[in-house]
Amino acid sequence: MHKLVVFAHGQESGPWGTKITALAEAAQALGWAVESTDYRVLPDKNDPDARVAHLLALRPQADILVLVGSS
Repeated sequence: MHKLVVFAHGQESGPWGTKITALAEAAQALGWAVESTDYRVLPDKNDPDARVAHLLALRPQADILVLVGSS
């Protein structure tokens, strides 16, 4: 069974900040795969619709999928 955690960083951080890195290590220790989306590539990284569209375009696939947001 493929289990995946997708992290979504806040407006002032990046995809692999200290909080996400620590949480990713904990998830991986429990057998979860980890991805962290980089919203810094968006023209307006504060636009919630653009952030959702960007995340959906990545098409994360898993038997169990967990989205973790940070702000």
